[in-house]
Amino acid sequence: MYFMKALRVEHIKSKRTMLNIIPFALSLIVTICILFICRTSNKDEIISNSLYYWINISSITVPLLVGILAGIMGEQEQEAGNYQVIRKSIHRGQNFFFKSLYLLSLLAYFVFFSMILLYIGIWSVYHPDNFTALLFLKTALIFMVGSLFLVPFQLWSSFYFNMGASIGFGIFGTIFVAYISSLPMIEERIWRFIPWTWSMKTTSIYFDNNTLNVQGVNLPLDLMIQLLFFVLLFVGIVLWFKKWEGQTKG
Repeated sequence: MYFMKALRVEHIKSKRTMLNIIPFALSLIVTICILFICRTSNKDEIISNSLYYWINISSITVPLLVGILAGIMGEQEQEAGNYQVIRKSIHRGQNFFFKSLYLLSLLAYFVFFSMILLYIGIWSVYHPDNFTALLFLKTALIFMVGSLFLVPFQLWSSFYFNMGASIGFGIFGTIFVAYISSLPMIEERIWRFIPWTWSMKTTSIYFDNNTLNVQGVNLPLDLMIQLLFFVLLFVGIVLWFKKWEGQTKG
C-alpha cells in the first residue's frame, strides 16, 4: 500500500512538469523516423531494418532522455524550498528509491511504447511473414537491462550537481555512443568497460544472432554483470542519499 502511495505521489508531482509528455512525444518521433527511413524496405527486410534502426537510435537517444528527465526531477525538488522536503525527511533513502523507480518507469515507458508503436506500424503497413512480437519484446528487455545504470547515475548527478550537469552527462553519453559506434574495432574491445555502450552492444549481439547463446560471447554473463553493476551503484547512491544534506556542487 505504501509502495503504491509513494509512486502515486511522484506521479502527481510530475503532472506539473513535462516528465510524462517527453517520453510519449519521443516515442512517436522515433517510431515515425524509423518507419520513414525504412519506407523503401520490402516485406522481407522490414523487420531487420526497423529493429536495427530502433536499437541504434534508442541507444543514442536514451542517455540524453534520462538526463533531461532526471534533471527535471532534481530541479523540481530544489524549487520546493531548496530540497527542504527531502532534508526534513527521515526516509531519504526511500525517497531516492521511489524517485529512481519512477524514473525507471518513464524509461521503460519510452522503450516499450516506442517498440509497440513500431510493431503496430510494421504490421499495419507490411504484414510480414513469421511476424512475432516475441522478438520485439526480448529486444526491448535486453535494451532495458543495458540502460538501467543510467537511472541512479543521472538522478544522483541531478541532485549532487544540478539539472545542467544531469543534462550534460546525458549529452556526453549520447555523443559518446554515436561516436564509438562509428569505430567498430575500438568498440569491440572496450564496450564492456563503458556502461553507455551496453544497451546498444548487448541488444545488437542478441538481435544479430536471435539467441542468447552466441559463439564467442557469453551474453547471459554480460547481462548479469550489467544487472550487478546497477544494483551496486543503486545501493551505493541510496546510502549516500541517506546522509545527503541538500547541498549541491553546482
